[in-house]
Amino acid sequence: MSHDVAEWLNDPFVGALVVGYINLIPPALLPGQGGACIINFETGDPLEAPPAVFTKTTNGTTYHLQDEVFLPWYLHGTSFSVNGQFSFQNTFTTPSSLCGPG
Repeated sequence: MSHDVAEWLNDPFVGALVVGYINLIPPALLPGQGGACIINFETGDPLEAPPAVFTKTTNGTTYHLQDEVFLPWYLHGTSFSVNGQFSFQNTFTTPSSLCGPG
């Protein structure tokens, strides 16, 4: 569920046709997914194969969460995120590769 909640928070209109809203990003190659590309800001999809998960215990309850990428990962350049990271748990240490004709 953390995967979908994070994607909704980052891009609530993904897949929707909203006047004045464009959710396209530079096409990125999805790691470990057979050369598939992504063109929208789905922050959990790049970390699905294999799943990048971690646990967090709060008030005695353990949550199993998925790592999420930051916008700089999609922009194919230097990260302007905290500590120069490309994902929350620093699973990705380099930006994405451009996919398709560019």
